[in-house]
Amino acid sequence: MNTDISATLQPLILLVDDEPDNLKVLADTLKFDYRVAVVTSAEQALRYLENEARPNLILLDIVMPGMDGYALCQVLKNSVDWREIPVMFITAKTDAASEEAGFQLGAIDYIHKPFNRSVVLSRIRSHLSVHGMMGRIMERASQLEERIGNVDLGHSSLVPDPDAHIADLLLQSVFTQAMEAVVITDALGTIEAINPAYSRITGLKDDEVLRKGPEYLRQHFKRMEFDHHIWTSLKQEGHWRGELMNRRKDGSSYPELRTISSIRGSDNKVKYYVSVFSDITSVKETEFTIDFLTWYDPLTKLPNRAFFLDRLDATLKACRRNNRMSAILFLDINQFKQINDSLGIPVGDEVLVQFANKLQDLASHFDFLSRMDSDEFAFLLPALQVADGDSESLTQAISLLVENILWHTGEPLLVNDNSIDISTTIGVSLLPHSEKESAFDALRNAKTAHHRAKEVDHAQVVFFETPMGDAVMENFQLGQALKSAIENNELCVYLQTQHDHQGKVVGAEALVRWQHPERGLVPPDQFLPLAAQLGLMPDIDRWVIQKSLAYLKALPLLPDDPFRLAVNVTSDHFARPDFVTFISNAIDEANIPGQHLVIEMTESVMIQDKDEVINKILRLNGLGVEVSIDDFGTGYSSLSYLQTLPISELKIDRSFSADITPGSAGAIIVDLIYLLAKKLGLRTVIEGVENEAQLKLLAHYPEANLQGYYFSRPTPGDEWLANYQH
Repeated sequence: MNTDISATLQPLILLVDDEPDNLKVLADTLKFDYRVAVVTSAEQALRYLENEARPNLILLDIVMPGMDGYALCQVLKNSVDWREIPVMFITAKTDAASEEAGFQLGAIDYIHKPFNRSVVLSRIRSHLSVHGMMGRIMERASQLEERIGNVDLGHSSLVPDPDAHIADLLLQSVFTQAMEAVVITDALGTIEAINPAYSRITGLKDDEVLRKGPEYLRQHFKRMEFDHHIWTSLKQEGHWRGELMNRRKDGSSYPELRTISSIRGSDNKVKYYVSVFSDITSVKETEFTIDFLTWYDPLTKLPNRAFFLDRLDATLKACRRNNRMSAILFLDINQFKQINDSLGIPVGDEVLVQFANKLQDLASHFDFLSRMDSDEFAFLLPALQVADGDSESLTQAISLLVENILWHTGEPLLVNDNSIDISTTIGVSLLPHSEKESAFDALRNAKTAHHRAKEVDHAQVVFFETPMGDAVMENFQLGQALKSAIENNELCVYLQTQHDHQGKVVGAEALVRWQHPERGLVPPDQFLPLAAQLGLMPDIDRWVIQKSLAYLKALPLLPDDPFRLAVNVTSDHFARPDFVTFISNAIDEANIPGQHLVIEMTESVMIQDKDEVINKILRLNGLGVEVSIDDFGTGYSSLSYLQTLPISELKIDRSFSADITPGSAGAIIVDLIYLLAKKLGLRTVIEGVENEAQLKLLAHYPEANLQGYYFSRPTPGDEWLANYQH
């Protein structure tokens, strides 16, 4: 018997979906907490509502045969009997337009397929809780209106009523003691009476509002459709109920739940309007709190596991739909339990907050950051486009992100005067791993990689085993090794000579190479882009410059010798405020004339601040150092900018010199650059000279210097120095 009573007290949820599998999943999810009714079409739902118990909530599929979910929702919201029943759409559609259409029709939320059981239960629980509070407020307001209306109508008779005094007392009691605000206006909207609760909520007293017309009420509402929508409903149906944003006397806004009913006299004409409303700020705050706790972690304020899985599911779909790839980085704080046990839970909580803040500083580089559980966190990368078979950009991006996490979270945290050393372990899983991989599967793969990292001594990161994961891991390890390459003296300088048309050596270019102790000579196109991503290029540039100046010092150069050694400098390095100072100090320490040094930069330097670039080049010129624009014609190539730069040389890229047969595009471009340089009084160096046929064609540019395999390949600096002949 008690069981039956308990069951009838459970909220009733009506499921409307034409897919039996969906109905089964939802019914199984809800059956322990709610009463559940099931129908398979919109038409069946209408028949159920007409003949069966009123549900507390409707879960409504959008795409169904016959009348779809949108149409049924519109019918419900247009019905006086059913409009107050909350509707949640269940759908596989995730686009913003579909969701907006549902909200416009009056739906309160969306649940996306495939269903996440914990998310479904959490959202239903939240909405039913808030709807229950709103329902109780509405019920109280309706009772109050009815009592006021009945008393007022009781006074409509002109025949003396011995009970009139009692009715007056009842009206006065209801009117003054009600917690809800009450406003009574005449048929034209002029305020006739307010109760104490009105003054308490709004801050407005009797003498400030009585005898004020409807325009006074309108100016306090923030909702522009107040006039049209509400008064239309009052005229057609005799009442209106809903939420509004109102303003207090002090100008502050607050949400209210308001009902307005017309009171008619014996002639059936509207005599009064009675408006009853409550300040529902606390209800809205509760609603916000419930929604926040559904999706966010209260300690760190980060999205929680449910939110992460929801976003992960959407990312997986985007990857499959658009042939993209993404990755999960799952991490935790090493030895966090020891911190909690030794320093206490409050300190442990503060460690989590500070650690989360550090991760949030990196969030602009990622798509989504979440606290999963205790000291566990996860990053979800955006879905990245990957060219056919080319994963290099993705592997480098993931390597950089992992590196940033390890770098930024490795610094000690200061908590209550305690300096706490922390470190982290990361598990990485690329996705999608398979066509049928679910969000739970993808997360499990990342956690598996994380557990493997925990099992390996001194392993900070482990990738879930896939061919792509192996490539990313290799790239990450390469980056780790590159960071210590300078300290370990693994970098070396190779030199490639530059010749005039008589074959005389007039200069050389310094090129950096990496001699890895295990991998051997690493090609520059493998480690230089990685060094740029890791921010190591300025340090590498400076090492190469100092090494090159040492070679210059060892050359038997006469004071007026025109030999020049060119060193490449990245635009990031050139942009450093101390760049010229560094060059000046390096020249002084090497004790050589600056005239033998050429700084080569690509055209990307032209996108920096023009005045600052010119100022730096002039200061370099003051040291005797010249500047060359490398690979000219492949980048920015602003001729108006070029004529204002105090540079000395243009280098023509090998892509133009590779094909300089008469009349070819390459020959035309080389002609133009050569003539341009000559007009501007600049030297020209043509790169990529690899055979005698090219050399003969380049005879048309007698003042250009030449560089390429035809003359010599890049040679280790010490060997080049030993073989140097001037």
